[in-house]
Amino acid sequence: DTSGFTPVGRSTLFEDILGEAAILGELQGGAVEAFVCVMDGAIVGFAARKRPLGAEAGAPLSHVRHMYVERSGAGIGKRLWGELRFRFEEESVRRVTANSSANAVPFYERLGFRKEGGESDAGGLLSQLMVYTMDADGE
Repeated sequence: DTSGFTPVGRSTLFEDILGEAAILGELQGGAVEAFVCVMDGAIVGFAARKRPLGAEAGAPLSHVRHMYVERSGAGIGKRLWGELRFRFEEESVRRVTANSSANAVPFYERLGFRKEGGESDAGGLLSQLMVYTMDADGE
């Protein structure tokens, strides 16, 4: 839902972030890994993560770059998060960030993310920084 975005924000989202050239550039550059969820032969969800960025207080950091689903409440986002989390665990990532739209904050909170700071506006895109910290048991 982009109802809270300015026209510039919608353009930034659909061209600079989600546009075909933007996504292909990220994937071809190797810094981003993407996953899709397929149901009945159709792609119903898409997630992408940045590869671990190094260390923050001795723990690798990564970022959920994209998380979009066609149908809310169908478990698609939870499945995508499960795959992302599995990858984070494999690489010993301990802190994961995501820039969430206001509508998606409750979804991220259900996954165990917490808000950090206030809402920000970058290029007409309003977002809330969300942070997930995995403990030593991967929980």
